[in-house]
Amino acid sequence: MSEYYYNGKVMPIFELKNQETFKHISFPYGVPEDQWLTDNGVLKVESWPTIDNFLQVLESSVGSEVDGKWKAFNVRNRTNDEKWDILRSKRDELLKNSDFTQLGDSPSNAVKWKAYRKLLRDLPTDYPNADDVVWPPSP
Repeated sequence: MSEYYYNGKVMPIFELKNQETFKHISFPYGVPEDQWLTDNGVLKVESWPTIDNFLQVLESSVGSEVDGKWKAFNVRNRTNDEKWDILRSKRDELLKNSDFTQLGDSPSNAVKWKAYRKLLRDLPTDYPNADDVVWPPSP
């Protein structure tokens, strides 16, 4: 559903139609035309984009007019440290899920699991840049 920015407020179309200024206006097909919006100081609200959550962060902002639309968010690239926070979390989960392999009654391929776990623990040292990480395959 489209939203509109008018008179300092973001609102859906039905609320826009109920504004005192527009109460007696009907929109064809229920949606105002772009020219009407421009003429009456109404901006379409830019919809939130789809982002890669590993690479980018979507942050809400106070809002401003950008290219004729109301934009109330910023997209920024994650820092290397933020990416490493995500990677460490995944790595820690993989280590936790393979803890059983290091017990006395572990599977016969315990040596392979030990090597795999070492590779996981060494990821931050082996790959200073989070974008370069190559995950080792589990045994």
